[in-house]
Amino acid sequence: MSTSLHYNDDVKNFYGINEKGFNNNEPPPYLLQFENSNDILTYTKDIDNDCLNQIKNLAKLKIVKGHIAILPDVHLGKGIIIGSVFLTKDFIIPNGVGVDIGCGILCLKINNLKKKNLNDKNINNIYNMIKRNIPLSFDYHDKEIFDSKMRFDQLIRKHGSKNISSIIKSKHFKQLGTLGGGNHFIEIGYDASSMSEGGGEKVDRSSARKASCISRFPNDHGGRDSEDDAHQDYEESDIYVLIHSGSRNIGKTTAEFYDVLASEESKMKRNDLAYLDLRKEDGQNYLKDMKLCLEYAKCNRIYMMKIIEKVIYDEVKCTLNWENCINIHHNFCNHELVSYVDNNNEIKKEYMFVTRKGATSSKKDELGIIPGNMKVGSYIVKGKGNMLSYSSCSHGCGRILSRTKAKQLIHQNDFVNIMRGIRCDTNNKIRDEAPQAYKNLNDVLKNQDSLIHVVKRLIPLINIKGF
Repeated sequence: MSTSLHYNDDVKNFYGINEKGFNNNEPPPYLLQFENSNDILTYTKDIDNDCLNQIKNLAKLKIVKGHIAILPDVHLGKGIIIGSVFLTKDFIIPNGVGVDIGCGILCLKINNLKKKNLNDKNINNIYNMIKRNIPLSFDYHDKEIFDSKMRFDQLIRKHGSKNISSIIKSKHFKQLGTLGGGNHFIEIGYDASSMSEGGGEKVDRSSARKASCISRFPNDHGGRDSEDDAHQDYEESDIYVLIHSGSRNIGKTTAEFYDVLASEESKMKRNDLAYLDLRKEDGQNYLKDMKLCLEYAKCNRIYMMKIIEKVIYDEVKCTLNWENCINIHHNFCNHELVSYVDNNNEIKKEYMFVTRKGATSSKKDELGIIPGNMKVGSYIVKGKGNMLSYSSCSHGCGRILSRTKAKQLIHQNDFVNIMRGIRCDTNNKIRDEAPQAYKNLNDVLKNQDSLIHVVKRLIPLINIKGF
């Protein structure tokens, strides 16, 4: 690793970091340099060797421009690091977007509903009815819901390339309004910042953490003081619904289809860093079909939310606030105006393709969601538009245990005990999603203080996962 920098003053000011590199004592980001490699700016020092090797492989790829931003929830991916943001000009890496194209989060507030209005019976009924009406894991609807067939056909006509007929399957329109499995979730929770922070708007991160996390939620791997003590001050808090899901099987088949083409074109192995030339037909077709999957993913979350709205209305006669919804992706590539340092150590400002692999867009004043684990809930955040991360922030808190290691190291009783107080599944099949498998959410937020403002902290009452 090189720590001898020969940048001009403009570049030093652009980076705005200590020249000592990774081992300095300054707040993030930290600068990493390797021989024949793009610069790497990382918002965490907690990077193991396997992750570092994936980062280095990406940074040495000739098609990548500027520095690579590594976010604090970084963890190992299949061929490419999760929690990364990078630039390309004339090329795109299908595996960089990944198999769950458009995976993201939809968040809405429930109108005229406070925490005090939800009793245990309401919570249990809502939980059961959501699970009854929204297919989980590999399941899907046995027939059209709402206008799903018409909407699916519209997406294909508007965005699909000539390759789409080789990608789509008959079940894809029936998967609109379905959750999937893994780390996908449906969550209903209360605003834990509203009581102490005057409604929760524009809450400073440090004050939100002090009010919502340290005193009552000291261990953001999942531990809390007593549940009564944790919840007692929030009876007047608003209630929110969050859905984390993506493009389901159509995203997977699209990614795999183009990864094969990319491997053939770039002469690189599959499920790695194979790329397509955007000046050629296959590259343009990928952009079209990726856009289709992004719109599909947004629509999928909306259909689930419509189902949930009916469940909530039937139980407590409340609707959802659709006017102020947040519906965002964190696996996607977008053409954006960015500033970066080129190979001649000069600052350039131009439109580039920004690939966010497990990363949330955080442009100036843009709202986003950073979920933690199934115990500690999520943050609503507002972007600062920091170009060092290409206006991006983390998409979650990131895993510290692989799914295999989590199953080996986390005892089932510990999983059950840590989830007490939340209506949720603690089935052995989702033990790899236990809170102990994830990084500390407070640490992840602290490391990206220069990227986002915290707006709200949402604490779960209900959590639903597929298995």
